[in-house]
Amino acid sequence: KRDEAVEIYALYLKALQMMLIKNKKYSELIKYQLEILRRKIFSNPYDINLVLVFIFLPELCSRQEWEKLFLKLMGTNYLPWGGLSSLSLNHPNFQKYHTGENSASYHSGDSWYYLNNLFALALSKVNYKKFKNYIEIILQNSIIDLLLDGALGFSSEVSSAQNRSSKGSPVQLWSMASLLRLLQDINIFLEPLRDSHNIITIKAQ
Repeated sequence: KRDEAVEIYALYLKALQMMLIKNKKYSELIKYQLEILRRKIFSNPYDINLVLVFIFLPELCSRQEWEKLFLKLMGTNYLPWGGLSSLSLNHPNFQKYHTGENSASYHSGDSWYYLNNLFALALSKVNYKKFKNYIEIILQNSIIDLLLDGALGFSSEVSSAQNRSSKGSPVQLWSMASLLRLLQDINIFLEPLRDSHNIITIKAQ
């Protein structure tokens, strides 16, 4: 059971901001709720959904604050192959391997391609120069899944935490959409040839 659905809270705030256009009375409520959400994410910067909070509400924090939050998230959830685990690696419920139809690993270790892509997008907006290598690694893994693994030409839903793999649904729209969004945001050079280890070379320009 999740204590806080911070991404839903961020969407609620987005709705309030839209309502503010019609009625200024929501101004004070928005300020109050923004401060509550800030306290929530700073008290628990290890929630993978922090990525969605940034996508929905980037103005919640300064770039420097987001950078610190993302570094803390990476400290607990970053996987050696380059994705983000859906649960802290030192959590007692952490699952190294995808558990298939048994959903035990789904939100307890599996790395979601769409969240990885959105995280790379967030990193590019917060401090592209500092996080350039991480962005390229995330992209490389998503491109390998798209072109060399899973269902050819489609993006998979999740990967195991232990090793990059193509698991869950082999055709996942939000994985493909987030990858396209990331590719649109930064200039990427894809080497036309792959090496003996089936690794595509990706360089952000």
